[in-house]
Amino acid sequence: MTLPLCSLLVIPIAVYFISYTYLAFYHGQVFIFNTIVHEGGIYTLLQDTFYASHFLGHVPVHTTIALFFVGALLSLKSGYGVTRFRQNMDLLLVALIFFLAISFFLSLSVFGHE
Repeated sequence: MTLPLCSLLVIPIAVYFISYTYLAFYHGQVFIFNTIVHEGGIYTLLQDTFYASHFLGHVPVHTTIALFFVGALLSLKSGYGVTRFRQNMDLLLVALIFFLAISFFLSLSVFGHE
């Protein structure tokens, strides 16, 4: 039995929901988007969410981990599953490039070239 790819989105959404609930409980507020939550004591939750410079610094590590998992998946699958996965790779690659380009320009506009 295979799960649809969209069902994997339940995991990160649940993690974000649990994290938000924990932070809301910790700060004693329901709406915490304007509450300082970053460990440096500077950024609010909304600013921390769009902290593109910090995110871009983690791209090499996450890329390496992603390549490891894709390689493991492809080594375990065969036949139709691999063909279908490779067809979806083009769409995923375009989405990733678009996301990284937006993050890069957001980082430049908010934090400058540093």
